[in-house]
Amino acid sequence: MKISKLVEPEILSKYHIDANIEITGIAFDSREIKPGFIFFAITGYQLDGHKFIPDALNRGAALIIGEKAASSLDLPDSSPYIQVGNARETLSQFAASFYSFPARKIRVIGVTGTDGKTTTSNLITGILKKAGKKVGKITTVDAEINGEIYDMGVHVTTPDALSIQKFLSEMALSGTDYAIIESTSHGLSQYRLSDCEFDIGVLTNITHEHYDFHGNYTEYRNAKAILFELVNQTRSKNYDKFAIINADDESYDFMKTKVGSHLLSYGIKNQDADILATEIEVNSDICSYFVSLPGDKAIKINSKILGNHNIYNSLAAIGVANTQGIPFNVIQEYFLNPDSPKGRFEKVDLGQNFQVFVDYAHTENALNSLLSLANQIAKKRVILLFGLSGGPRDKSKRPAMGKIACENSDLAIITAVDWYPSENVHDILDQIEQGFTEAGGKYQETYWKIPNREEAINFTISLAQPGDIVIIAGKGHETSLSINGVENVWSEVGKTKEALTKRLNNEK
Repeated sequence: MKISKLVEPEILSKYHIDANIEITGIAFDSREIKPGFIFFAITGYQLDGHKFIPDALNRGAALIIGEKAASSLDLPDSSPYIQVGNARETLSQFAASFYSFPARKIRVIGVTGTDGKTTTSNLITGILKKAGKKVGKITTVDAEINGEIYDMGVHVTTPDALSIQKFLSEMALSGTDYAIIESTSHGLSQYRLSDCEFDIGVLTNITHEHYDFHGNYTEYRNAKAILFELVNQTRSKNYDKFAIINADDESYDFMKTKVGSHLLSYGIKNQDADILATEIEVNSDICSYFVSLPGDKAIKINSKILGNHNIYNSLAAIGVANTQGIPFNVIQEYFLNPDSPKGRFEKVDLGQNFQVFVDYAHTENALNSLLSLANQIAKKRVILLFGLSGGPRDKSKRPAMGKIACENSDLAIITAVDWYPSENVHDILDQIEQGFTEAGGKYQETYWKIPNREEAINFTISLAQPGDIVIIAGKGHETSLSINGVENVWSEVGKTKEALTKRLNNEK
């Protein structure tokens, strides 16, 4: 591809760059540069990409794009360099152009929110597949492209703009009808999703999370709203555009002002919601409810996905299906055997006489919802293991989550999730313990502190009695446990199975 396909003629002229240069790729990591590549020098939160420009040039970069003035970089006189205002935003634009604007060939659905993004993305994917559509997805757990599943690695948020456009290109080339993209606040605010040309935006909820990055609720909410601003943008596609928003969430009144497309609200409490769940019944293996839809229509849902929080996720998915004309019977059949993402209330059953579930819950709202479900279906006690990450994470929610855990479980074990050299693991546990103390918890009677996560899981399993429910929360699907900044291979389900096996063997 000639550089003139990516860069406006007046820009090439301004920077004295030959319009016939052949561009063979794009990268923002100098180690990935090959002859003919464009190197984007991005100023990150730990590293400054401008420092790696010499390495990129040595590897054959045909063009450098950065934010700093060339005069400040001590570049060789012949170095092709373009200064831009925002390298991340420009990277997104270039990536979309380099891959021939793949989002214009697919209907693209973005799912944002604090909790429930992955589950909702999976539900939308499953319903559309059930209806015979070819669907690709990009979530923080995995990506699915042309029927192949790709693990997204450890501690992953939304992938970078270059990867997103490459994934979309592969989907478009394989004839994909829909792309579902889990859209995090980081991904939205850092321009990773700016050129995905969304047709539908879905919001699950906005609760206390990522204040370490965004600063406060208002800024966090504004980052989520970017999704609807992207949906609003005029695009080349002729599809109707939709915004599907939780009418019961605190952010609803604000978010609906950001919608310039067809708005569909959903909820359980707000009787004015366009999509409303009523007559909810939950037992240990099925959740039943009626869903009222626009046009005085209603369907009965019997779902194996339990809990009010998952009813919200399901309503969002049903809203998407309704906008796409998916028959009601297809939706109903899907929920009888729905897809459940890894590490989301995932049952671990080795024949023990108590129930065990692994869940990713790591926010106040998610933990509260998880424990509410556990108490709904519990025959006896609810035993919880949980913890929170250390290091650069938001510390303010630690005591609050300790209080939630103490008030909504019978026994609780506080343990580590991930921590880094910048913070002592005992300090993290002590801060969570403040919430237990406030709620009247009694150390080594109703709660324990065990820093080592594997030991904590073994101890938790040892406490269980017939009829109890055990919840192992905080890691879910993640495949790595960071200890003092060192990544260790980890499987929450695997470690839980090991603990169960030890106990069952000891009982023989």
